Amino acid sequence: MGFSSHSPRIFARLPHIGRTSLQTEAVQKSAIVEPSAGYTASMGTFDFLSQLPGELVDDICANLEIKDIHSFRLTCKMLHKKSYRQFAVCHFRIAQFMITRESLQALRDISKDERFRAHIKEIQLCLITFPTSKLDQVDSNPLTAEEKDREVYIKSQPKGEAVSEMKINLAEFRKQLKRRRRRLYGRHMHSQHTIRKRGIDIELLSEALRNLPKLESFTILEHLDREYPPWGCRKIRDDIGFWPLTGSMSQSQSSDWITPWQLDYDLLRRHCLNFCSHALSLALGAIARSQTRLKGGLRVEGAVYNFIVAQDRSRSRCATPAKTFSQPDIEKLKPAFSELTDLSIKSYGYYREDLLLTGHNTPFSWLPKFIPLWQSVKNFEFRGAGLAGEAQVFNMLAESKDCFPRMQSLLLRTTYFQVSALIKVVMNHAGTLQYLSIHACDPIHGEFPHLLHGLVGDFALISLKLVNDRRVASWIRNNHNQTQLLTGLGTSFLRIQEGTPTAFQLRLESTLAAIRNG
Repeated sequence: MGFSSHSPRIFARLPHIGRTSLQTEAVQKSAIVEPSAGYTASMGTFDFLSQLPGELVDDICANLEIKDIHSFRLTCKMLHKKSYRQFAVCHFRIAQFMITRESLQALRDISKDERFRAHIKEIQLCLITFPTSKLDQVDSNPLTAEEKDREVYIKSQPKGEAVSEMKINLAEFRKQLKRRRRRLYGRHMHSQHTIRKRGIDIELLSEALRNLPKLESFTILEHLDREYPPWGCRKIRDDIGFWPLTGSMSQSQSSDWITPWQLDYDLLRRHCLNFCSHALSLALGAIARSQTRLKGGLRVEGAVYNFIVAQDRSRSRCATPAKTFSQPDIEKLKPAFSELTDLSIKSYGYYREDLLLTGHNTPFSWLPKFIPLWQSVKNFEFRGAGLAGEAQVFNMLAESKDCFPRMQSLLLRTTYFQVSALIKVVMNHAGTLQYLSIHACDPIHGEFPHLLHGLVGDFALISLKLVNDRRVASWIRNNHNQTQLLTGLGTSFLRIQEGTPTAFQLRLESTLAAIRNG
């Protein structure tokens, strides 16, 4: 796939949180005293390192860790200047932002900077959102480090008669903190709503993409990485006292806040589903408007079953305004995806209760409209929510031989599939498909031995990987590390990998013989 497994989060790595990257550079530069002509006064020796050609300094920085690059750049102005390229590559190659006014404005401003924009290869859009139903849950807990110091100071007042006054001051401090946090949460919530309704988000994102000549990939992320959060997320954390919610209702395994099942379930789920749908519309609309040609990958996390696109720009019955993305814009995406090689779709984290919501009982019925756009895709990954209805996706793929005609790799995770439909997909790509990987999936109308039998024939396959690493239910397992078995096989792992299709077929037949012989 065209996505890095450990994607750096650019701005979170910068040492001065809360400033823009350009301000951070200014701070770094201002803290450096320029030495005289490569001479180290304290040592009385010639500084050979700073006099090295820029290409060699760049090679040195390419082998340094991020924190070491920062230290390296702070040694002198000469090395600061010569190491600029690796600094830009390190922090801006994969740039992560949110659908907020401040974050998208930062992306636009960076896209106009000649020093940085040429190094941006992938844009990641994190699904940070502010549900209305969460506003009443905002409290004075947990406290930030600064707020804890303030509370300690209030408690450290003199004893005796002043104790009652201290308690009053402490209660007032908590009251004001709660009020401030709710006000700021409401401000973020209304700002995100405003940029969506007025189309400001599509304008900012389109302008930014238009200014990025080297952009290759686009990702919609549903998970918030606290160590490397998107630009502006730390400020939101300071404003409201906790990490904000993502569209998947995930708080990064946080215990900071109330758990989803304690909330108004239906209202919150509808908000998150609508927001994830809007994020996909925003991304596709911006790509179409900017005429960006993605030559790497498109990764969509939090993909909803019911993705509604407005019929035209005059009306919209979905959460996204028609001017952001509508049916006519789908045709404009053909040039943008004409060279796309990697496609990854990860389903929204549905529960069975969600299928009762209107329109969400038919998984991914919108895919056939977009599949013709992805004719050059070589690597396709699908991650489901683990619901049986997702088997329809592979029925749709099996119906058309023109679906992903160049597909070489197919990866399935946590979903259901009909054995006959998956065999038909492999047959439709008999001359191109080389790698098939099935991870924690459940077959329908057949078992894995039936799938193996269906793969015998004149195929280009050279690699097959079947994995089931899901744990056995605790109430029936004897071994705490025991995993479920692949249906019909006496193992949780099966891998067949050879250098040629002929060798693969021989190995496959011997594996089937071993299964028959028990």
